[in-house]
Amino acid sequence: MEKQLDMFGTKTFFDKDQELKTCITCNQKLPLNCFDAVGGSRRTDGTPKLRNKCSTCYKKSLKQKDNLLKITPRPNSNYKCPICLNKKGNFYTVTKDSRRQHDNSNWCLDHDHKTGKFRGWLCNKCNSALGWLEDDINHVRRALNYLENFKNNS
Repeated sequence: MEKQLDMFGTKTFFDKDQELKTCITCNQKLPLNCFDAVGGSRRTDGTPKLRNKCSTCYKKSLKQKDNLLKITPRPNSNYKCPICLNKKGNFYTVTKDSRRQHDNSNWCLDHDHKTGKFRGWLCNKCNSALGWLEDDINHVRRALNYLENFKNNS
């Protein structure tokens, strides 16, 4: 089915006057209706908050994550987060229908967003930190340098 859709190419037809947003995955500028709302979240002006990924890329990433969850064994009870070394904490799990649920006994599946390859299991805090740093080693190095510059400020 996906191969059949490829014959239509990547051209998108829309009203040129419509407001556009750039998808962080495919870098296409698309109309706002190509982006799903984030739950019931709203901006201060009352408009819904939209995902940073277009609906197509978001669905692909959920499918990728679901496939990884099916083939990747969960860590054992002695497992520690490789970054913070905590065994238990504030963790999230992804359910079969790709919804995040708060669960204090599960781990976040960390994966490379470009290749889709599994990297390991992390606690929610460390997984979120890598996400906010955009999985960019240079961002992580600058954060480390920043903290080292102020380590004696207490």
